[in-house]
Amino acid sequence: MAFLLLIVLQLLDMLNGHFLPNVIDNVIWGIILLLGVLQVVAFILSIARKAWWKLGGIMAGGFLCALGFAAIVFVGMVTVLFEEEEDHFGMEHPIPDTLQCEVPIGGVIMQLPEDSCSVAAGSDSIRILSTDKSTWLQLYEGGQPGIYEYTLYAPALPDGYVYLRCFEVTKDIALSTKEIVKRTKHEFSDHISFGKVVDKRDFTIYEGVWGEPYAVRVEVWCHDNASRRDKCLLSKVYKLEGWMR
Repeated sequence: MAFLLLIVLQLLDMLNGHFLPNVIDNVIWGIILLLGVLQVVAFILSIARKAWWKLGGIMAGGFLCALGFAAIVFVGMVTVLFEEEEDHFGMEHPIPDTLQCEVPIGGVIMQLPEDSCSVAAGSDSIRILSTDKSTWLQLYEGGQPGIYEYTLYAPALPDGYVYLRCFEVTKDIALSTKEIVKRTKHEFSDHISFGKVVDKRDFTIYEGVWGEPYAVRVEVWCHDNASRRDKCLLSKVYKLEGWMR
């Protein structure tokens, strides 16, 4: 019975991310191995002494030992195969102290204090100016960190479509390229004067985890259907996080 309890405790420890201290974990493994060895010794001694009446209980115990070991090995293999390595992209790409960033409207970076980055309190406080490109693109927090929405204002544009591209600033690493282009693509026509082109279209950044923000350059690109050429309209630097899958 004690052996089974130890097996169950070890399985629970493996399934719950090893919540037991290392010392206790090592002791449990030692006891399990010791009990297994004693079971084998008892089996051999029973045969040597021809104590056949004991073999039934010993064999049942041996079967439970083998079953317990098999369960631990199976859980261990599944854990190794399916456990994803935690993504510390944000920690590996810290934001330079001198870099000015913006934070998406309606959210604050999780578990971190506000710093020199500007924080917009709400859409009512934002003035969209046709003469100021920095106001044309606005990012909003989505339902979770790493999920965002964007609104875009622009002057007259040729018929085509716009989309976003995102890059980590310090090393110019492209982020979730295909996914972001696909999710942010917005087709339009007859945009002949300054005004809203996109109204809160959502996208997700997968690099990184919650609570570890990094600097992201968000670029707005426009495709001209007539010339079949793309050009970058503007870019802004934001302090963003990755979505934890």
